[in-house]
Order: sequence, then C-alpha cells, then structure tokens
Amino acid sequence: VTVIKQKDDASTVDEVASNINFDYIKGTNVSPDSVTKNLPLPTGLDSDKSIVIEWTSSNEDVVKKNGEVVRPLPGEDDESVTLTAVVKKNYASSTPVIIEFDVKPFESVNELLEEAKNSLKFSVLSNEEINEVTCNLYLPDVWKYNTAVEWSCASPFVDISGTEAIITR
Repeated sequence: VTVIKQKDDASTVDEVASNINFDYIKGTNVSPDSVTKNLPLPTGLDSDKSIVIEWTSSNEDVVKKNGEVVRPLPGEDDESVTLTAVVKKNYASSTPVIIEFDVKPFESVNELLEEAKNSLKFSVLSNEEINEVTCNLYLPDVWKYNTAVEWSCASPFVDISGTEAIITR
C-alpha cells in the first residue's frame, strides 16, 4: 500500500497564485504596456472545481471584474490599471497577486465605431436564435462608448418603433 500525501489547501492556493501573471490573462493582448482587448479572467480551475479566483480592479470603469476592457476615447491618455487576484480553496487564501498594465485609448473615432459595431451581437437584441425569432427585438439607441445607433429594415415583417423591432407573422 502506497500512501500519497495530498497538498494542504494553503500550499495549493499558493501554487496556483504563483502562476498568475500578465501572460496568464493577456488573451490576445501583446504587452502590459498596450492593452486594447478584453482580458479572459478565469474564476477557477477546470482541474479543481474547489479553487476560486477572485479578481478586483483598481478602475472598474476601465477594466471590469469579468475582464471587459473599456478603452479611453481617442486623444485621451492611457489608463493605468491594477488587477488583484486572490486564489481561494475552502478556508485558505493566497497572498494577493498584483498585475499592473496600461489600457490604450482608441487611435481614431473610426476605430471606436468599428469596435462598438462589432460588439453589437444578435444576442443583445433577443434571447432567441437568429433563425427562430418569434418575439419582438430590443434595439438599443445608445451603445458601447455612448455611440448612437440608428436602425432600419427593409423587411415587410419588421416594423421599427423607437427601441423595438415589432415582428409580424
């Protein structure tokens, strides 16, 4: 009989925390000096469901706890942000892990508009599948970065009224 000693919770959270750094969360961003895309902040580990990673942001207006990045407007300065991660398992908590980086502003209004347009997905308009719409759609008139949205539709089965697309069958 071989007895394998399991790590205690404190050792486990410290080991997980020691692997958290900018490279761990960068996603498609290249450098901590020029963050422009959302950060995939894990909230746990697939290999151990009892481990939780809690994130806090020094500036929730720029980087939210879920990793969504809201870039400064064109002409504004970079925003320095500090994310703090604490790894927990049962009653054990790691020493906070500090990750500092700069969020870059949009280079132009066109880049901002393109980002806003690309972030507007059908799932925002409806909780139904795009090919199975039976309910009216919500049409936001203001979207990300306070961009104005104007809606039109050539279909005779859709009537746009304010922020609603009324579907006729």
